[in-house]
Amino acid sequence: MNCLFTKSIIRRLTSPSVSSNIDSSKELCRLLPPYLYNHASVYELERENIFSKNWIYVGRLDRLQNLDGYLSITVAGYPIFIYGSPLTNELIAFHNVCSHRSGSIVPINLNNYGVALYDN
Repeated sequence: MNCLFTKSIIRRLTSPSVSSNIDSSKELCRLLPPYLYNHASVYELERENIFSKNWIYVGRLDRLQNLDGYLSITVAGYPIFIYGSPLTNELIAFHNVCSHRSGSIVPINLNNYGVALYDN
């Protein structure tokens, strides 16, 4: 399957003419073709058009205090790290890749079990 075919399907499904004709009281009965859920070209389109242009939830703020001040995570194939700046009191995110040798700048957090927090 080529990427142009996939793009045309996504454009048709998300076009204003289709979305404006959907009655909000009824469920949309047409299902997406199964290959759209795991096809590489669809994933690349999502990376370019969704993940790179929108805010993505990566974790809770209180976890930064418990993880030595930073959180390293992979979002849509991009390794990033986030830390709280003590100077500006803001969260700052960077690609977790050294430009010199392409290695990680900070170690990957090994104790990430999603965002689940458990009380004793």
